[in-house]
Amino acid sequence: MNFVGVASLPTWQWEASPPAPTESVRVVTEDDEIEAGESEAGEQREHFWEEVHEVLAYTILVLAILHALAALKHHFVDRDDVLRSMLPGRKQASASRAGEDRTS
Repeated sequence: MNFVGVASLPTWQWEASPPAPTESVRVVTEDDEIEAGESEAGEQREHFWEEVHEVLAYTILVLAILHALAALKHHFVDRDDVLRSMLPGRKQASASRAGEDRTS
């Protein structure tokens, strides 16, 4: 039952989305110099945001790699339980032991 709901979600979203606007063809004349300048500014803005997107994507990638390397360093060099504590069920077991230590 769950699979049917998940499988039908993309179809439902597609049907619920509004239709795409139609593109119009425009003839540019010499009188359109101001609008051409606005178009160049729009292209510059688009290029700027593409560059920002690229820099942020690479930054996140580098941070993810550094994060993974730090986790491996904790496991192999420091030999502490940081990496093991990320496994399911480990935090609760260590938390319950800590609670037992406080009560005794």
